[in-house]
Amino acid sequence: MMNLMTADQAGYLSGPLDNGPARAVSLLAAIAVSVLVTFTPQLVISGGQAPDHGILALWLWGMAGAYIHGVGFRHRHWFWRIVLGPELAWLLLVVGGLMLFL
Repeated sequence: MMNLMTADQAGYLSGPLDNGPARAVSLLAAIAVSVLVTFTPQLVISGGQAPDHGILALWLWGMAGAYIHGVGFRHRHWFWRIVLGPELAWLLLVVGGLMLFL
């Protein structure tokens, strides 16, 4: 049987980022990516070619993690704290954005 620890027992993985300003940055970044992809998809498509769906998927994964962190949700299980945590979300947003636009 799997032993699931609560966030309090395991210690929240994103302690330094567990504050209002960091959550605001996450939420604003997620909103910006959502607006960019929804209303101006031609910016994501470079040179009239189809976008690289792998990079776009990673960028949207970062957006999902940023939304989750931005609204204040805390994961209890360690796996989800890593996969959808703010550290990975911010990294995916920055790297994905650079790879899509450079």
